[in-house]
Amino acid sequence: MVMQSMRKGKAAGLIKFVFMSLLILAAGGLVLTDVGGFFRGGVAGNDVAKIGNQSIPLVSFDQKMRRTISRLGMTPDQAYQLGYTGQILNSEIRSILLQQDARSKGIRIGRELVATQVAEMVAPMTQDGQSAQDVLNQILMSQGLTEAQFVSQLGAEMSAGVLMSAFNTDLLGSSNALTSAMYTYKNETRSLAVVDFPNAKITVEAEPEDQTLQAFYEERKRNYIIPESRTIDLAVIQNDDIESSIEVSDSELREIYDSEIEIFAEPEKRVIEQAIMQTESDAMQVAELANNGTPLKDAVEKVTQKQSGYVAPQSFAQDDMVEAIAEKTFAADKGAVIGPVSTPLGHYIVVVQDITQGQTKDFASVKEELKRELLSQRLQDEKFDRLNLVEDLVAGGATLQEVAQQVPMKIKTFDNITAFSAENALKEYGQDADTILQMTFEYEEGHITPVNEMKTTGAQFVVSVKSVKPESYKPFEEVKDELRKAWIKVAQREQNKQKVEELYDAITKGEYDNLGALAKAQGVTMQTLNNITRDEDAPKPLAQNSLALVFAMEKDNYVITDTIDGYGIAKVTDITLPSSNTANAEDIEQMTQGLSRDSVNELNALYIEKLRKEKDVSINQGLLERMYAPSNTSF
Repeated sequence: MVMQSMRKGKAAGLIKFVFMSLLILAAGGLVLTDVGGFFRGGVAGNDVAKIGNQSIPLVSFDQKMRRTISRLGMTPDQAYQLGYTGQILNSEIRSILLQQDARSKGIRIGRELVATQVAEMVAPMTQDGQSAQDVLNQILMSQGLTEAQFVSQLGAEMSAGVLMSAFNTDLLGSSNALTSAMYTYKNETRSLAVVDFPNAKITVEAEPEDQTLQAFYEERKRNYIIPESRTIDLAVIQNDDIESSIEVSDSELREIYDSEIEIFAEPEKRVIEQAIMQTESDAMQVAELANNGTPLKDAVEKVTQKQSGYVAPQSFAQDDMVEAIAEKTFAADKGAVIGPVSTPLGHYIVVVQDITQGQTKDFASVKEELKRELLSQRLQDEKFDRLNLVEDLVAGGATLQEVAQQVPMKIKTFDNITAFSAENALKEYGQDADTILQMTFEYEEGHITPVNEMKTTGAQFVVSVKSVKPESYKPFEEVKDELRKAWIKVAQREQNKQKVEELYDAITKGEYDNLGALAKAQGVTMQTLNNITRDEDAPKPLAQNSLALVFAMEKDNYVITDTIDGYGIAKVTDITLPSSNTANAEDIEQMTQGLSRDSVNELNALYIEKLRKEKDVSINQGLLERMYAPSNTSF
């Protein structure tokens, strides 16, 4: 079991503490959580994608996808329809491609650097009375990760970030011509005349017969679904009695300190400033100036006329640096200028500012920290024993009520839970409601789920699925009146569309002099909409999707367009194309910066596409459709 694999003796607690900060990010979704795809691969046919020799299994992708869309308040079929499922999958593929490429280029991140950077981020997350070990154990249990797996993933992802930082270069920019053209495009305005024909104005003469409504009902049956529901017992394990029974002696702490003293050793470090040049020629000039006594920052500015290639002094251990630079840096004396050294990321010049010798923390300075960690580890061991007992009893066929006779737990029954119950029946469990709901629907009637952990409280829980009511539909007679109204709306829309198409043909053939004449003949009003822009909300009566059509039309041409509740006939009466010469300088600068960012993003995308082709990326679209594509429920 995962819980048993975490019990590695005294040293385990100390190692866990070092990497507690890293694991926080896994819980927050800031690093990859696809442990299954990374380390175990997947079964052919049940993989959603394959990237070279690495696969993304359906189970791990589904878990990440559902966690992501739950924060957006979406169901899986809605996410699929709106394209979020594809975006999430492509994000996973992109991460894997970059990590594979970073490994192939020898880019690596030192463990100490990773731990230091993440520790600064998670410091505010630790609550009063909570130790680092507590947080570590909670996340290990909820994520099912080992320290080695997580650190490997995080290091790989940070290496990918270093690789992509090479694309953030000042060499990419925007020409004046492109900026000018984009300014004109963005700020173009149009005026138009439009006559709106709402669907609701159409009178449907004949009422639908029952036979017609029955067929209409069958076509749209998914609109009247009664979702599957389940009755469950939720059991929360109680551990309040454990902590008061645990003691730790000074001799035990001293024994741990002596046996694991290397953990408390701080490595030798160098404080260095760096220059990273895009060309070898620039790097040679900067190095020459630095060797002749010019401060490195001034040398960079003198050669490149900017400071973007300069990196201010920072402290590094040898493992934290790129290997080609680290060896030379740690062999040099204080004040030495090193380089240029060529790497895949550029040409480095390094100046050694200071040297900090390695040292080992004494026992007195770490005693309290050791005590907290050992107490926390023993508390977790006791909890693991209790949880293992729960799992063993359940595996042996015990009911929750029978388990509760040996393990303290509170059991609460929830009747008729549906897939949409997270915000009502289970709302008392906050962000854990989605996890409880997912487990409820992953297991069949009569089954008890494995032990899981609540993110909000750290309490462990299991779910027993007592009964299942299959999905069904509201009967025809119950929804007959609603069907009749929906059928009439569809008929109104279809008849209105036909009417507007006939009027459009008439005006384009010259049967009406203009839109005003057409509106008068039809007893409606022509509206004038002035100075419409591409990026604003569409003015009434236009539907939002009609803006693209409006800005694609030629002046004085007629077109049929969608309105908020119907169809309209429109004509562009005026087009204004502003010149960038009259624009505010700040607006032009913002647009230039935006176009530069777009250039970087485009280069990034081209590089990812190159990697996709090299790795022969394939996506199991059929599996995605079977899992997530909704039924056709539109009116």
